[in-house]
Amino acid sequence: MNQLSLNRTHQVFSSNTAHVVPESSAIQIDRVEPVKRTSLSEQTPLSLFVRERLTELGLKQSDFCRLNTFDQGMLSRIQNSMVFNLNLESVLKLAIGLQVSPFKILELIGRTDLHDLVSAAYGNEVLEFSEAKVGSGT
Repeated sequence: MNQLSLNRTHQVFSSNTAHVVPESSAIQIDRVEPVKRTSLSEQTPLSLFVRERLTELGLKQSDFCRLNTFDQGMLSRIQNSMVFNLNLESVLKLAIGLQVSPFKILELIGRTDLHDLVSAAYGNEVLEFSEAKVGSGT
């Protein structure tokens, strides 16, 4: 049976009925602890870069995601240093949206090997396309 007591009252809700129990056997919830935010020194290079770049571009998170069909939850996790690696699609979308070379994003996540792999596989076509999009500001 789950017991819950709010605001130090002694009503406990269980199975759609209320029961009065002694204070000592009720679980007390006094306050909600805030989520600890990471300090700047604990943030990933990608997080710091994305925040800075969005500010430079004058974009809010929601606007960036809408304009670039980028998952807002993923962008939030990136900005909060909760993501340490990205798939290639996310790297390319992020690079295009932030108007930087895909190599910059790959460098920030420590995966420059993917740049070499994509270059070898597509003869730079994909990278030239993304860099052309970056250069045109779209």
